[in-house]
Amino acid sequence: MKWGYLKRPLNPLSTEPPDPPELEVREVKARSMNLRWTQRFDGNSIITSFDIEYKNKSDSWDFKHATRNISPTINQANIVELHPARVYSIRMYSFNKIGRSEASKELTISTEEAGTETEPALTIYKHSVQRQS
Repeated sequence: MKWGYLKRPLNPLSTEPPDPPELEVREVKARSMNLRWTQRFDGNSIITSFDIEYKNKSDSWDFKHATRNISPTINQANIVELHPARVYSIRMYSFNKIGRSEASKELTISTEEAGTETEPALTIYKHSVQRQS
């Protein structure tokens, strides 16, 4: 039996799409909700962005509102101009150079009761986060 050698170096870390972020709702009002997330396993590749998707609970995900390409240095968002006394579903994705994560755990949020309705919008607040190694 002959033994050989490998001419190229082995890469001990394989890269793969990241795990989805861990999403939590910090505060819910009649027309807004504050979200915060923590990135879990990054797939051995730097997280490049996040996506947030939300919809009326009774709607299909085909009719969602989405905010794309959120900076990886941000870990909090405030969704504003929601409808009062409604139930929403929300989920997130993480991206690295390999691809997109699976969807985060879907959260169900009920807004408080209030007055008139307007169309939804999203405001992003930048908060410094530390990168995983």
